[in-house]
Amino acid sequence: MTVGPRPNLRTRLRALRQGERDAGVLEALRTAGRAAHQEQLLTDQVRAELALTGMSVWQASPAVQSRLLAAWSATAWQTLSESVLDTVYAVDPRTAGYVPPETYDQVWRWLSMVEQWLKYARAATIDPRFEITAVMPVPTPLQVGPVATNTSRPHRHAMAAAVSTARQLAEAAVYAIEIDTPAEYEPKLNRIRSLAGQAAVQSDYLVGLHPALDNEELHHLIDERVRTALDLWVTIGQMAAMPVLLSRRTRSTRARRASRPAGPTTLPLPRQSADAVPAQRSPESRVALGPGLLLGARELPDAIVGRGSAVLGLQLAPGVSHTVGLIMDGDSPFRVTTRSEHGTVLVVLAEAVGNYRGVLPLDLGAAPATLHIDTSGDTRWRVTVDRLTDAPRWNGRASGMGSAVLRIPTRLRMGFAKVRVKHAGAERFRVVAHTPWPTPIVDGVGPYRGTVAVPAGTHTLQIEADGSWSIALPSTLAD
Repeated sequence: MTVGPRPNLRTRLRALRQGERDAGVLEALRTAGRAAHQEQLLTDQVRAELALTGMSVWQASPAVQSRLLAAWSATAWQTLSESVLDTVYAVDPRTAGYVPPETYDQVWRWLSMVEQWLKYARAATIDPRFEITAVMPVPTPLQVGPVATNTSRPHRHAMAAAVSTARQLAEAAVYAIEIDTPAEYEPKLNRIRSLAGQAAVQSDYLVGLHPALDNEELHHLIDERVRTALDLWVTIGQMAAMPVLLSRRTRSTRARRASRPAGPTTLPLPRQSADAVPAQRSPESRVALGPGLLLGARELPDAIVGRGSAVLGLQLAPGVSHTVGLIMDGDSPFRVTTRSEHGTVLVVLAEAVGNYRGVLPLDLGAAPATLHIDTSGDTRWRVTVDRLTDAPRWNGRASGMGSAVLRIPTRLRMGFAKVRVKHAGAERFRVVAHTPWPTPIVDGVGPYRGTVAVPAGTHTLQIEADGSWSIALPSTLAD
């Protein structure tokens, strides 16, 4: 078993001068996440048992396929994190045990997802009716942060090496399904093969760029290629693990984008629905949705309304965090995401069928360049952007209906033992603590009643719910 480096005093002083962070917490998460490798071995046994009964993965139940996808994803997120850490240590062994801040944030984000994937794998094992597509969007974005631009040399090399790791994981998943595909499923398998071929070309191209990783003139190109390749390999791996995704009439926006050959690195041109109109306008705007559709800075919240699919350009004031309010009115499925200037999916804000109303964080992570609404033409929507500082302030007790964002006052950010959480809805219920890294503290489906810890340093609570909820501190700590 790999043990994390034990830095001496000289290493700690050198890391301090370079502005690096102690990776002890990451190593602890890495150790805990090794359960993902064991879960992957168990799902390999599931495949073997299916073969003995004369069935293929293509014919397996949604619960079995959900388990295969969750196990593969847990292993992918865990292995990619391990690859990045080990590469950073190898590139700069003088500070092994410490990592650049951008590496810390990236690995923390990935390792924090491993436990969630393992929970879904266990749920699929226990409940034969479980289907992961009912509780989260899949394929799931990897959420890749900074790559080369304005990053340290160890981080650049680690992120480039992660592409090779993702390729190995995805190609192993494709091989596993190739040897288990009946003839009638060959056309669908060819779709995965086509994606894998395109991803291989992009990965080989990156290998050719490796000697130039430290050339600042190429960093913008490297950013785009690494993000696209990682995103594509993860999509391929998840589709190979859960081939029922290929049977859907509509694939996710990310999968559709990934299936197209990558063109030159260009900024996406903001566009909007033909029916989109600004609800309010102000000549002193700092926030804009869509070309020329200015939202007032003095009178926020402001809104824009429209119908059908749209891409809204975002011009967010730097150094200021925002929330986005979504109202969807219709009977059709919809998906709302934010993307970077390179077109990479950053966050899936909402994905559901029918009516929806909620408030969500817009830019607590990477700053988005566009907001994408994917739905049918009969769905009407309203998007409202507001400053995070105008979100409700949580003083120890809060309740509501649907998704919401709560600000934590400074006096409660030093950490407290437990909070009581309740949910009365029937669908997914999720509470995320932003510290600034997003840390799920509750994630389930249906009614919930429990007591959970909120991490120290939490400045924002994000609630995703379909019914009524409440979050409260013990009365001695609340106002």
